Formats: sequence, structure tokens, C-alpha cells
Amino acid sequence: MKPEYIQAARVFGYSERQIAVKFRFLLTVKSCLQPLLVQYFTTIKLSSLASIIGVTEVLHKSQQVIRETYQTTEAYLVLVLCYAVVVIPLSILADRYEALSRNGGYV
Repeated sequence: MKPEYIQAARVFGYSERQIAVKFRFLLTVKSCLQPLLVQYFTTIKLSSLASIIGVTEVLHKSQQVIRETYQTTEAYLVLVLCYAVVVIPLSILADRYEALSRNGGYV
């Protein structure tokens, strides 16, 4: 954190506790949040890759459902929707946060 921020806060009359909470903590969270979101998203993508590697078990379960219900499309659609429900919102969140932090905005 730049010393100028702390000096400016002192000029405006902030106490050391207010400086710690409003400046140090929030700026630290802001600088750490984007890499953390990227890491979470990467983890989800890699775990998806791991599930693709283990696709035989997933497909085996789907095939069991298909044998019992004779609904092929619906069984595979459920698999795709479960993946999309997890990945798409996190991707949108990470993109928005990245755009905000690139423009200097606050989250």
C-alpha cells in the first residue's frame, strides 16, 4: 500500500483503526480478490477436466438412467446443465470484477 494513502487519510482525520479498516483492509481485499477468483475458476475448469478424464463413470451413470427411463437427451442435458450452473455464473462474476478493477472501480 502506498504511503500517500495513509498520509491522506491522516490529513482527513482518520484514526489508525479507521485507516486499518477502510484503507489497508479494503485495498488488500481488492488486490487479492481478482487472483483468487481466477484461481477458483481455474480449479473448476481443471476439476471439469478431471471429470472428463473420469467420464466413463459419469456416462455409466447416465446410461443407467437412460436404460431405466429411455430418455437419452434428457439424461445428457442434465449433465450439461449442472456444469453450466456452476461455471457460467463464476465466469461472469470473474469477468465483471476484472473489468471493474481494470477501470479503477470499487467492488
